Amino acid sequence: MPTGFAGLPPVVKSATNEWRLRVDPADGERTIVTLATDVDCGPRPPQQLIARLVGNRLAKASDVMLAGLADHLAAPNTSDSKGTPT
Repeated sequence: MPTGFAGLPPVVKSATNEWRLRVDPADGERTIVTLATDVDCGPRPPQQLIARLVGNRLAKASDVMLAGLADHLAAPNTSDSKGTPT
């Protein structure tokens, strides 16, 4: 499901992240998570350059989010049912 986010420069007309989850076909148990980002700043070359730069910055943030998710899922379960540490 795409999600938009705020706090980007005004030249960014729209930006969305789409999380994709699928079962790993190799073992049928693991889940593969990917995160696709779409940035629209307009059709002109300078706008497309800005979109590429913003996209690169967002890709780095996405890598951090995915790594954090992987770390969280790999850690021993130390939470109660409400998601708070015990």
